[in-house]
Amino acid sequence: PALHEELLPRLLGPTARSCFMRCGASIPVTELAEHMQQSCPNRQFVCAVHAEGIRIPACGGADQRMPCGCATKLADQAHHGEIETELQAALLTWDTGRIRAAIMSTLPSHHDRFGEKTCQCSGCQFSTVLIRACEERVAMLEERLKLCEGPLKRGNVAIDVTTCSVAVRTEVLFADRSYPDTSAAFHPDKLESNDKVMDDLSTALKALDPNMVVEVHSAGMEPPKYWIGLAENRAKHMIEALESRGVRRGSCVAKGRAG
Repeated sequence: PALHEELLPRLLGPTARSCFMRCGASIPVTELAEHMQQSCPNRQFVCAVHAEGIRIPACGGADQRMPCGCATKLADQAHHGEIETELQAALLTWDTGRIRAAIMSTLPSHHDRFGEKTCQCSGCQFSTVLIRACEERVAMLEERLKLCEGPLKRGNVAIDVTTCSVAVRTEVLFADRSYPDTSAAFHPDKLESNDKVMDDLSTALKALDPNMVVEVHSAGMEPPKYWIGLAENRAKHMIEALESRGVRRGSCVAKGRAG
């Protein structure tokens, strides 16, 4: 709490005093409280970069939100904001290298790896509780990405760690349909190859457990309502196949596009 403006002169006398916040200024006692509250460059502010806390995504569960735990000096606010903004942006990706680099920039002085930090100012020393949660998140991601190595090597799927998306690289073929039939089924002559793709896709989705939009494009454009309906039903058919392979029910939403 701030010292009362009338109490300081009584306690300290009428002479000038060095600022208690160690900014180096010598301030008349009658002005000391105002200086510390309004103009001292070392006065501290509770961080408000992410008012609801930094979001730490969870695989298949509820995300955590945790404060950075910092009260920053005025001089460090911009720097602190940059560090916290990058940590949040990194955590919302699957890029484990980027996440680890962002965590490194936030380590507090008592952390074992603090000596490895490029900047060791007070503005980029976050709470141990937050750091631990971030480290658990990246360790889990690394384990889950390892489970995707087989599908990635086979080339049936690709993972974009920046956008947190999984793309199908080998075409899934569906049975031919003509207007007005919008029913969906896998092509009867391509069941084996389709199964391999769906197996690899389900492995990746089970490992990373994202909430995904499964988007399917149709071959035709006109009439758009028909082709969009057919494409959406094919996307739903894919989701049914994925859920039968253990992908979390309700994690995928179907979307159809014409063309």
